[in-house]
Amino acid sequence: VRCVAVVTGQNADDVIISAPSLPSLVIGLRQAPLSPARLEAALAALAPESEAIFSMDIPSADGTGHGILGFMVDGEVSDDRGLREFLATAAGMAGIAIDRRIADERIRYLAEHDALTGLANRAFLERQLEQMLDQASSHSRKVAVGFLDLDQFKPVNDTLGHAAGDRLLQQVAGRILLLLDEGELAGRMGGDEFILVLKADEGDFCSRLDEIRRRISEPVELGGTSLEVTCSIGVACFPRHGRSAGELLAAADAAMYEAKAKGRNSICIYSVEMPRDFASDGSGQP
Repeated sequence: VRCVAVVTGQNADDVIISAPSLPSLVIGLRQAPLSPARLEAALAALAPESEAIFSMDIPSADGTGHGILGFMVDGEVSDDRGLREFLATAAGMAGIAIDRRIADERIRYLAEHDALTGLANRAFLERQLEQMLDQASSHSRKVAVGFLDLDQFKPVNDTLGHAAGDRLLQQVAGRILLLLDEGELAGRMGGDEFILVLKADEGDFCSRLDEIRRRISEPVELGGTSLEVTCSIGVACFPRHGRSAGELLAAADAAMYEAKAKGRNSICIYSVEMPRDFASDGSGQP
């Protein structure tokens, strides 16, 4: 994040700090890829009558810096040293505020995403899916949930090692993300299990999931070894197979196991004859 603090006095929403003894001085934050010279030139253009225009680096906890603090003061500056000390303090406070925001965003990201693949984790995916279903219900739209499980993933870990297995999962996640449209969702349930949430006409669901299945089966290079892995996908559609996240995940899970039972490397749509028991532990079996 490259943040630049710019004094404009125009937007109160951007204000982070102001000086009571200098009411004309207002310090705000906005993003801009400016060098100190360009920032000072921009400020001069904004306020050609300003008597003083300065800039100062915004420090960061890791030492790389967050950007530049720029300021302008209307009228004569009687205490230049005191003003600079104040702005140094302001820059430090801005740096602390930005560090905290970045840390908060990182904590929130880790709480909602799978650490290995960067996909949504189970809890976050279920919350997001419920929201998507509410929206779909309000607009009479359909949603498909695909439960994807890699076939014979355990031998990859056993023969090539867990590090290779992790790289394979990362590549699978990357291929999935490339095939999702805006507003769609992918998550990792654990092990070699993934969830896909698609928004399209019902007739398009299986063709799109089949494209994902084919892309995943393309060769993967792992440490000089070319590996081909297939997957089985179970599909459940909203509202036909369920109206809640739990119901749809259970139905898609049952359909996935049916796809495996029929020979793997295939897609199976849920039917009422299949038992629902959404209790997958992410172990990657079978």
